This record gives sequence, C-alpha cells and structure tokens, in this order.
Amino acid sequence: MKHLWIVLTTLLTGCGGGCNPPGPPAPDSCEMAAAGSATSLDLLTSEGMPIAEGQALPLVWGAQGGQMVVIELQLAGDVPGCISQESAVYQSGTGAELYLDNEPRKTYPAGSARVTKPIYLQLFDVQPGDPVRVVGRAGGLEAERTVYLDYVGTPDAGVDDAWAPPDALPGDAAPVDATPPDAAPVDATPPDAGSFDAGP
Repeated sequence: MKHLWIVLTTLLTGCGGGCNPPGPPAPDSCEMAAAGSATSLDLLTSEGMPIAEGQALPLVWGAQGGQMVVIELQLAGDVPGCISQESAVYQSGTGAELYLDNEPRKTYPAGSARVTKPIYLQLFDVQPGDPVRVVGRAGGLEAERTVYLDYVGTPDAGVDDAWAPPDALPGDAAPVDATPPDAAPVDATPPDAGSFDAGP
C-alpha cells in the first residue's frame, strides 16, 4: 500500500523522471492566420519601446525558473488581426538558433500600427553580457537587432566585459567602474644597502 501511494504521488506531480524544463507562458495565438503585407516592422520591448541595435535586453524568469527574453512585433500597413510570424534568437557569431517561436499571433491597434502581445523566447546556457541576434519576421518583412543579455539590477551587462555597452535599464545601478582604485605608487627602489649590511 505504501508503494502504491508513492507511485500515485509521483504520477500526480508529474516529476517521476525529473521535471521537463518549464516553457514560456502560453502564446497569444490564433487560427486562420494571414500573411499580410506590412510597410514596416519593428521589434519592441515588453514595455512597448523600440529595441535599438546593441542595447541591453533583460533576461526575465518564468514562475519555475526558465529564463527568457521578451519582445513584441509592431507592424504598419495591411496587417491582419491574426498574422503569421516567426520570432527567433540566434547566437551571435555562429548563427546557431537558440529559440524559435512560429505561432500565429493576434495583433492589436496601436495608433496607426498594430502590435502583438509579448512573445517569450526561452533561452538556455546563456549568461549576462552574451550578445545574441533577435529576429522578427512578419508581413513579408524581417527586423533584426543584436542585443546584449542582462539581468535587471546587474549593471553593465557583465561588469568584467569592457566591450559590453553600459546598460540603461530602469532600476539598474550606475555602471560599475572596472578600473581598480588608484593605489599609492609602489617604490621599486631597493632599500639602502647600508641598513641591511651584513658585514662585520
């Protein structure tokens, strides 16, 4: 009976052989997607701000510990309410695909354009300061930005990497000055031999 209880508990929790890594939140997907014909396509942050080339983009954490970057797609032109799209992250340099989301997405009015809700792109084996390429494809267009991954609250997207641009994410501290504090100059002149004279 005891063994049966253990088996039932294991099945109910779904972690008998180790839980699978948690995925991103359920997408704001739709059916009967159309391609559309966009005149512009922009990549936005989850706050609706344009993503600039070379900026720091925060890694966010899911409820069970998965780390993700979050983007939105903003399109102008002939944009349907349900659009075919691809959002992907590639390793900078090698071009290796790290994650691809190709679920059709609902779009919503945003001034003269239309915008998706946040698209969560899950990443594994990445660190703050890593450069990646974020790519969005929709409406016959493609938008691409190289960004540096960052943790919110961690300045400089990896303070040991002088090549990483300083990050201006809200809530982050001022960039850390990696220059060591000025120490007093070291006197390399040997001490006066007379004071250490071991002669008789």
